[in-house]
Amino acid sequence: MKNITIILVVILGLVVVGCSSPQVETTLKVQLKNTESIKIHKRNVVNAKVLLKDTIAQEVRLDLSNETFPMLLEYKVGEGQKAKKKYVYLEQGNNVIFKFDSIKGVGSENNVVYNEYKQHKFKTGLSPLKLIDSSLAFYMNYLEENERTELGFIKRSELSPDFKRFLGNDIRYFRAAKTLSFPNLKRNFNKGEDFDVPDGYYSYSDTIQKDNSLALLSSYYDAFLTQYLQQEMARVAHENSYDGQIKVLYEEFGSKVADIKATKVIYQGIRTKHLDSKDQSLLIAEHKSKFPESEAIEFIMEEHSKALVSANGKPAFNGVVENTDGNMVELLKYSGKPLLIDVWASWCSPCLKNMKFLEPIKEKYKDELCVIYVSVDEKSKDWITAIEKNNLSANVNYLTRGKQSEFAKFYDISNVPRYILIDKEGNIANNNAPSPAKRELLLAEIEKLIN
Repeated sequence: MKNITIILVVILGLVVVGCSSPQVETTLKVQLKNTESIKIHKRNVVNAKVLLKDTIAQEVRLDLSNETFPMLLEYKVGEGQKAKKKYVYLEQGNNVIFKFDSIKGVGSENNVVYNEYKQHKFKTGLSPLKLIDSSLAFYMNYLEENERTELGFIKRSELSPDFKRFLGNDIRYFRAAKTLSFPNLKRNFNKGEDFDVPDGYYSYSDTIQKDNSLALLSSYYDAFLTQYLQQEMARVAHENSYDGQIKVLYEEFGSKVADIKATKVIYQGIRTKHLDSKDQSLLIAEHKSKFPESEAIEFIMEEHSKALVSANGKPAFNGVVENTDGNMVELLKYSGKPLLIDVWASWCSPCLKNMKFLEPIKEKYKDELCVIYVSVDEKSKDWITAIEKNNLSANVNYLTRGKQSEFAKFYDISNVPRYILIDKEGNIANNNAPSPAKRELLLAEIEKLIN
């Protein structure tokens, strides 16, 4: 079989942890058993960035010499349930070769252990059902035993000091994050019933270092910070959790952690549409004044700019979508009445469940409100099958072919279900309207548009 080689040079600019130098060659080579589809992305302390997207190859080499180290990458080979994922940890000067059955080269020892550690996480993690049913004593013992086992991974002498520190942080903050989250999980699953914890329950998470810029690469440190901030918001009953979380970060944490985590908090508010454009602008301006040299804020500015395109009050999407006959239809044809757009996908069970809640609302406002469904399915076959299987109204169902379509990009669709309300004049009334499952909230929004 012909050996296809792809060489990719990557230069990304977010410098937040470690150091970088263009003089020292640092590379990752992936050799596959057969010519297959491979996708590689880098996870930095703010977000994940795709380096190589669904490329057919038998060998891939990335020159990462101008990057920031240490760094984490993940790559996936194949598609669907048979896809295999590998995890990469790189320090400056590493030249690691991932073969289909082994890991070689400078830095291979760290990567062998890193993948063993990740596999252990997947195999020993508690399922949601097991988590719900477990007692507090069982869960605390599970976390303690899990930490003891995983700390054994970093006792090997051949591992680098930086990798040991990274993995040690990952292990300890996993336990701390899970300790903080467990009581709330139990309350949520028990439908709000109080769940008391004994004295000393938080002793582990209370003693762990909260402000730790050297742990920013760890996803579990980020999870720990999220749980800590949520706990603080509950303690002071802060109405605006985004504003409140950022205030805690500015007051209690050093500049590096405060800069990165506050950026993530703002990003989350933008992506979930919980922050409107005005609040986004205020928080971004405050962050810029606090950290004028922040490089992470540029990432948020990109998201903020995209959000402004479909902000409430702006003209709605005036492009076309595909109907079940394969013809293109302009959404502007629905102007003149308020319009509710239900954005869904055939593989999304919550989408289909919420459609049942939408039926009585459609009937209630059948003369005053238009309701249409726009699917983000990639394939029309999946979309049509779901319409037929679930007895959906074909004449008000449209396809926009994926989250990279013009419709999806305009409304910044990252998750479904999503509900969008358009007023009579064709302007966006609410780009993240309440779910039909929250009937009273959605009815109040609709009544405002009708009246």
